[in-house]
Amino acid sequence: WPSPAHPNLYPTPYQILNTKKGTPYDKSHFCDLVKLYHPDRTAHTPSLSPALRLERYHLLIAAHTLLSDPEKRKAYDLWGAGWSYTQHPATTPADPPRWSTNYATPGSPMGNATWEDWERWYAARDGTGTAHQGPVFLSNGSFVSLVIALAALGGLGQLVRAENAGQTLIARKDEVHDRTAKELARVKKEAAGWSRDERIMRFLRQVDPEAYANEGVRRLIVEPDIC
Repeated sequence: WPSPAHPNLYPTPYQILNTKKGTPYDKSHFCDLVKLYHPDRTAHTPSLSPALRLERYHLLIAAHTLLSDPEKRKAYDLWGAGWSYTQHPATTPADPPRWSTNYATPGSPMGNATWEDWERWYAARDGTGTAHQGPVFLSNGSFVSLVIALAALGGLGQLVRAENAGQTLIARKDEVHDRTAKELARVKKEAAGWSRDERIMRFLRQVDPEAYANEGVRRLIVEPDIC
């Protein structure tokens, strides 16, 4: 029977079934252990008390149920979910622990609130120590260089944007100029065969439609001798 990574914890499912993370699950080891710790097979482990044998049998069943299911195994690997056996066997030898809402239970993932808590929990569960990654600092020179580089990139972006806006404005100006020139050429061509009175009347119709609609005004323009 494996020893836990911490004296106050039960062995992990991987330790109980002698399985490594990422390897395919093999049921043969589970079958061998069930024969040893089944409550009705006392001849194989006569030195164990009935309570401890039953406890280990329950742990075997729980570990097999968790690791044989790919989804449950993935959830356990990522978050430690699905494994309720956290207290030391000596605390409750005759009654295997169940899910508890006591966040202060040693080794329980329910009390993890920060990333550092999860790091410590994984380290304690896997027996990898409690090494904590320290913060990464940036030197003053590197920080100044980074600020200058960002400022240069920002200035370059503004320059490109201003250049594009200027080109767009010039293109619109050329378009308006070309359209105006074409319109003037068209009007000039149409007015080439008009008489003086026709040009005056057309201009009046475009500038002041109300005056053009007044017959008296038109007569004054067309017949200047009327006065």
